[in-house]
Amino acid sequence: MAENTTQESQPAKPPKQKRIGADMIIPVAGLVFGAYYLHSIAGLPAMAQFNGRFLVALMVVLVIVLAFRMAWQLRRGEARFSFADLAETPQTAILRWGVLGLAVVFTLGIPYAGFTLSIFLFLTLSMFLLGVRPWTKMLTITVIASAIGYLLFIVALGARLPRGPVENFLAGIFG
Repeated sequence: MAENTTQESQPAKPPKQKRIGADMIIPVAGLVFGAYYLHSIAGLPAMAQFNGRFLVALMVVLVIVLAFRMAWQLRRGEARFSFADLAETPQTAILRWGVLGLAVVFTLGIPYAGFTLSIFLFLTLSMFLLGVRPWTKMLTITVIASAIGYLLFIVALGARLPRGPVENFLAGIFG
């Protein structure tokens, strides 16, 4: 007679819990940026503030939905609150801290270099750090993204973003 070698005789493994602490970093950073943005537009006429307030309110609603979803996962035992995913390997930690450092430099440098040049440098250096190759592909993506940002935010929407050498040069072309 054959032995019963089914999985019934082995103890069931508990399901692996998803680690969700790191999932809140970007939403919390978004809320902080939203608060800063609302503070920075406080002196503008109400109509000029409408879109910004609407987008920040939408973001708040989405973060609340995410928080409820995460709380539900925690309550059901499907997840645990942990930031361990942030640095699974030393290489991952270095990349994350590198991109964070670039974001800080971008934020501090945008008033001096202007929006377009800052976003171009941030994207190029971030993609380089993250291993995007070849150079032609990386530069094509960053030039197109910077150009779209300039055309959308500065030309089409007339956003009052910091002007730098690129914006000053292109003002002669686009007005």
